[in-house]
Amino acid sequence: DRRTGKLMRLESVQNAIDQAKCVARRITGNSEIYDSVAWFWSDQGSEKLQIAGLTIGADQYVVRRTEDPARVVIYAFRNAEFLGIESVNAPFEHMTARKILASGRFLTFDEFEKSDFNLRAILAVHSGSKE
Repeated sequence: DRRTGKLMRLESVQNAIDQAKCVARRITGNSEIYDSVAWFWSDQGSEKLQIAGLTIGADQYVVRRTEDPARVVIYAFRNAEFLGIESVNAPFEHMTARKILASGRFLTFDEFEKSDFNLRAILAVHSGSKE
């Protein structure tokens, strides 16, 4: 985990594919390290559950609901640092959170709170980052 520096076992299709691609590039001479954002999904009937980032160990959550009762986004923080989101039927928020996490910038709860948890606004402020 790039945030903690600890080794971890992460079992997901996305992770296996991303790591295999990274190893293939390294074998062919590219010295990149594996640094992909973890993300997960599960279709549960008509509902799509998605997670962006590793939210284990979060000590603060912010739940944002919309007028659509089938759509919810939960923001996870540890020590006021953004870890990721867990969402139901919120593909825009999922993809935007992945971009924010991929930027490599450590964002704080205060930054999210100032933007009223508007991921588009947060991404715009940090648009100079790698995506």
